[in-house]
Amino acid sequence: MNFLLILAALNMTCFTDYVHQASGVEIHKNKLVKTRKTSRQNVKTLISAIRKDNKVDSRLLAVAYLENRLRLYAKRGDGGQACGIFQIHAKYSYPMFHRKRGFVDWNEKHPTNRVKILKECNKLNNVNYSISTMNKLIDLMDNKGLHPCHHNSGFYGKCNTWYKQRINILVSYFEIAKLMCKTK
Repeated sequence: MNFLLILAALNMTCFTDYVHQASGVEIHKNKLVKTRKTSRQNVKTLISAIRKDNKVDSRLLAVAYLENRLRLYAKRGDGGQACGIFQIHAKYSYPMFHRKRGFVDWNEKHPTNRVKILKECNKLNNVNYSISTMNKLIDLMDNKGLHPCHHNSGFYGKCNTWYKQRINILVSYFEIAKLMCKTK
């Protein structure tokens, strides 16, 4: 039993090394650019938070990479509307997951709803809450047969092809890293 625990710990250390290396690379259309890496401790924390049933969903890592290069504490994007590690818009996640009627009669500009959106955005800054919300979004995408690139374009929008290509590259990289770590 102890041998299996040691083997699992070594496997996660190996995978953490691969993810840490990826955080120091920026993907451009014709080249890879070396940049400052995310701290190893942040990568380790992120992987352990994403890990569910001893498996890591590479799609979550890919989106976290594209949205803020795997940094746990990201500034708000899209004019202060996108929050947390995955840059989720609270004006969509709040009604989608916390209102019984969802978007029915939802007015994001109403003063009470604006307060709820701000509270949701503050919650999304918590890594575990953000991962939980992103898991719900990924599950919805899976149920509708959508690619994870719809995180950026919305469920009814058309995926940006460059965003989709980068997600595919990153998911492939993380899946290969998992295989490499299993064989070591």
